[in-house]
Amino acid sequence: MEKLRLLNALVASAIAVFFLAHSALGTASLFAEGLTNSLPWLVWIMLGAAGAHVLASVGATALMLTDTERPPSSRKKRHFVLKWATGAVLAAAIAVHLFYILCPGSLPVFPNQTKVSFLLLLAALAWHVGIATKSLARDLGIGKRTRDIMRAVYVLTIFVLVVLVLVAS
Repeated sequence: MEKLRLLNALVASAIAVFFLAHSALGTASLFAEGLTNSLPWLVWIMLGAAGAHVLASVGATALMLTDTERPPSSRKKRHFVLKWATGAVLAAAIAVHLFYILCPGSLPVFPNQTKVSFLLLLAALAWHVGIATKSLARDLGIGKRTRDIMRAVYVLTIFVLVVLVLVAS
């Protein structure tokens, strides 16, 4: 179980770093056209990694729920439900974002559609990462102080991206 959790944590960390880089590039594309088609193959690789993260999460959750030596507390179960719920919201936001990018014009058009989709995706990402950071840090062997710094940097970065999206013309 520990190896599965470590693998999942490493994949989740790579996805988090990718998301920040991709979000920064997407936000920059609001200011300078032509940046959105950069490295599309990397997006598909990271979507594959996201799929691996979901599968590893299913495995880790199943192992945790069936652990007879250290059965999960009700608090731990609630935390897992919250991580899964925020992950589902994030997956839905990603699906809408992908559909919007891959099938332009097929969704109803409304003012500032690109900005709204970016903001929803950033909000879902911040929510999921905020919930999952404690588990991620524990699985990576990161202490509380470093975890709190990691969470603060991530939240600050997302805040800056949100502000940039809002001020983009």
